[in-house]
Amino acid sequence: LELDEKSYLEFLSTYCIQAAYRASFTQLFHEKSLLKDHIRMTEDDYIQVWRTMAQKKRMSAIDMTRTGRRKGIIAHTAVSTNLNLPLNTVFEKKKDSTVGCLKRSLHSLFCQNGETNLRNVSIH
Repeated sequence: LELDEKSYLEFLSTYCIQAAYRASFTQLFHEKSLLKDHIRMTEDDYIQVWRTMAQKKRMSAIDMTRTGRRKGIIAHTAVSTNLNLPLNTVFEKKKDSTVGCLKRSLHSLFCQNGETNLRNVSIH
């Protein structure tokens, strides 16, 4: 993406706030938004980073038919319900599924002795 460290951290912070509050882009940067005071990145810079990612991820029509017509980056984020903070983010790999990502996410958060312990865990 060719971002410096400061811009990358500002983007990641803005993305995490957007994911934690399940806010759309419009809700995030609306003039009456309560979140806008906590966002470190400007609206134009945030749009530009997403635009750059979209352009770098472009695929030819031939490649799209081979990969099941999927485009973009799919990320699954686990968020703390009490603190509204992201706990981890798992990205889908090629030929991966949502179930596979959920299993990897849960395993990384709740692994004990090589097994996933889901006692006292509520998944929404």
